[in-house]
Order: sequence, then structure tokens, then C-alpha cells
Amino acid sequence: MANLKQQIKIYKKVPGTLAMTFKDIENFQNELTFSIPAKQEFRRIPMRYVVTMFEVPNTLEGYKKGLWSMDENDKEQVLEYAKNEGLYFEEDGELDEASQETTYSAKKIAEFLRLGRMFQINEIIEKSNRSQKSLLVTVARENVDNLTTKIVDTIEEGLQVSIKGD
Repeated sequence: MANLKQQIKIYKKVPGTLAMTFKDIENFQNELTFSIPAKQEFRRIPMRYVVTMFEVPNTLEGYKKGLWSMDENDKEQVLEYAKNEGLYFEEDGELDEASQETTYSAKKIAEFLRLGRMFQINEIIEKSNRSQKSLLVTVARENVDNLTTKIVDTIEEGLQVSIKGD
């Protein structure tokens, strides 16, 4: 059985600040909103809150849309504990975020742009969800002066946006 005091690392997968609401498994009346600021990539949240993600529709929906994630090992522990507590049932379906698509942090996308990793840039443009595309545009705009013309053109043409501005 998982330790309720264990800290689960929650990763933000969108630009800007992300807020998520959880309940306290030991006192469901207590509802807390945890936020991850724009310049921070993750936050540790106690297991006692994370396991209630199944009881807070907007929090669960955000996970399934790929707005936030957790390590695979943490996910398994959260699922196990939630099943044991009757918060999650197999009939609820798989706990998959954004249909298993790869999501990248702002820091990772900045690295792809800096290193000219066209495969990953094109993967985001062609296969990722809206939040990942938005994050790519945001990071590209922040670093536009350091990007090659090829990268800027690829993003602008692929997503029909302007990176350079007018």
C-alpha cells in the first residue's frame, strides 16, 4: 500500500500557470487548489490529494487532455491506491493522458529549438495536441532571435502562425 505522505511529482505540460484542484482523501470536505507557476515545470503534491483526481472532474479532464502528467511509477501507485479506496474502477476506462501521445515541457521544447531537432519539432506540429502546439509557438516566440530561418519557417508554415511578429 502506498504511503499517503509520499510526494507525487506532477508535471505541467502547458505554457503559463496551471491550477489543479484536489480533495483530501482523509477529509473530503477539504479541497485544495495547487498551482504550478509559469516558470516552474513540476510540483510535488502529497499522495493523499493526488488519489482524489478521480473525484474532481476538471482535474481528471485536465490529465486526460494532457495538461499535466506524472511519472509512470507514480501513476501506478496512484491507481493502486485509488482502486483500493474505491475511487477508481476498471470500468472507468484507462487512465491515459491525451491518448498516450508524447508531451514535452517548455524546457525540452526550447532545447529542441536550440539544437535544431527538426524531427521533434515536426512531431509536435503534425501529431501533438493543441496545448503542445501552443507551447511550441510560445517557446519559439520567446527565443525567436536565436532560431534559424528554417525552424521559424517550419513552425510558421506548419501551424499557420507568425513567430517573428510584424
